[in-house]
Amino acid sequence: MEAVVDGTPVWFRSEDVVLRASPEAFGSAMLIPSLLARRRLEVSDRVDPAWLDNIGAVPTVIGQWWDVAQVTPKAQLATGTTRRPATSGRALCFTCGIDSFHALEQTGFEPDTLVLALGYDIMLDDAPRAADVVLRTRSVAEHHGLNSIVISTNVRSHPSFADTNWEQTHGGALAALGHLLAEHIGVLGIASSFPREHSRPWGSRWDLDPLWSSSAVAIRHLGDDLRREDKIAALPEESLAWHHLQVCWEHNSATGNCGTCDKCVVTAVGLAGRGRRAPGLLSDGDLLAAIDSLRTTRYVNSYERMLAGEVIPGALRASASALLARSAADERTATDPT
Repeated sequence: MEAVVDGTPVWFRSEDVVLRASPEAFGSAMLIPSLLARRRLEVSDRVDPAWLDNIGAVPTVIGQWWDVAQVTPKAQLATGTTRRPATSGRALCFTCGIDSFHALEQTGFEPDTLVLALGYDIMLDDAPRAADVVLRTRSVAEHHGLNSIVISTNVRSHPSFADTNWEQTHGGALAALGHLLAEHIGVLGIASSFPREHSRPWGSRWDLDPLWSSSAVAIRHLGDDLRREDKIAALPEESLAWHHLQVCWEHNSATGNCGTCDKCVVTAVGLAGRGRRAPGLLSDGDLLAAIDSLRTTRYVNSYERMLAGEVIPGALRASASALLARSAADERTATDPT
């Protein structure tokens, strides 16, 4: 499936299913990048009226947080009978992360399909890592009796998208997957990154995700009642997360979790406090050295909550407190995304 945006092709491909030719998919992926560039999105193909009406609210919502063009997308409406969902199928965007496993196992969403996008968190040229996460996703789907669909795309490397911040643009890119699968599903679930009561500017939120819906596919935001450390606590001992968890985004190892980056360490600390382990994440002894090796942490709020709730094991508390002190003294420390 391919479209030309600003003279350069954008494509989505899958060997698992036939993707629907969907202008709503390309429009969802490219809307926020266009608004950040202070440009109007124009879609040449006729689009679903419900989708166009919904995304008309996107500039107002994200304009509360970011400097964007306050312009509504331009497109011609499809004519005829309003399109209904082709099926009652339910798909979940899946990355093997904490949020994904919680959405799968604890929210009651009950998908029949897990959807993994290659080219989003994992770049297309990162073949070993891509093969690893595909294998993990298919294993989780098989264990739960679900279908698995892998979709590859060059969206993030497209010139109109590449210079944007993924934290701002990922929600629309995820919603695009649902529109591509409109012949197979009627609902697409996107796992929350943080709870509604502590929402912050982000590309996927409770008040933004539903705006990508069309008359054929509803986009749902899942699990926004819990913080990530509480999601860890909610996952049972028998969860496949402890065998297939993938949280690393710095990619310091060929595949899987590196165990030493900021996100790996904070996740391992949260697991250690609940007697959990996951592939590539360190045990208490090695974890102590990993905490001490971090100059600062992005996850200040998470460590503060875990320390206050006595989640962090005693042997790690002094190192976690010292890490917070180093971070407080460094004005370059970023805001905690959780």
